[in-house]
Amino acid sequence: MPLIDLTQASGTVAVWLARPAAAALFNPVDQTSEDQHRWASLRGERRRLDWMVSRALLAGVSPRPGLPLSLSHSHGHAALAIAEPGFSVGVDLEFIRPRDAISIARMAFSPRECADLEGLDERARLQHFYALWTLKEACAKALKIDLQHALRACQIWQEADGWHASAPTGVPWSAEVFSPSDDLMLAIVWIAPDDRGAPTGRVIQHEWPRQAAPRWKRALGIQFPE
Repeated sequence: MPLIDLTQASGTVAVWLARPAAAALFNPVDQTSEDQHRWASLRGERRRLDWMVSRALLAGVSPRPGLPLSLSHSHGHAALAIAEPGFSVGVDLEFIRPRDAISIARMAFSPRECADLEGLDERARLQHFYALWTLKEACAKALKIDLQHALRACQIWQEADGWHASAPTGVPWSAEVFSPSDDLMLAIVWIAPDDRGAPTGRVIQHEWPRQAAPRWKRALGIQFPE
């Protein structure tokens, strides 16, 4: 699949999702010598599956050298996000599984975010927890900060006029969170260079190696937060 031309896209980000079947397309010779060494040292079926799917995706999309990119994987799925030159981008993908969302949130999220979660029923709470978590982790990658810092410093809350967010940066940024399926949450954060305005582009979605455009459910969308 040819890579979309992002050079004149005004902040557009492209994101690809690969599912476990993509592991069949993994070829060790497509990797760098460093990655080949890491691949040989991996132990555990799940870790090896994650690696195979994510590296097959990276090799299949074959981004042009120099473009900002971010890679994530979870439970045999992988996501790759690519931004325009000069931008910074972060992607996070999580497989949704039952967990005590409130207890984790109280240790890692703000009181306002915890209150939002406590007001939801169990199913909605789990979905919202993963939406917040993936967005915060994508922020950490895009801002190049420690995850523990991002969990507290990157905040997302809802008011009557919609979703709002704050992050430890003075540079304009945008974010989208999608639920490609009931068991997956995927977040993308992209940050504009200092000499540009707010990133006004959209997220172009792909599922690899499928050719048809996916229809992912939108979980959260935030643009130009202060």
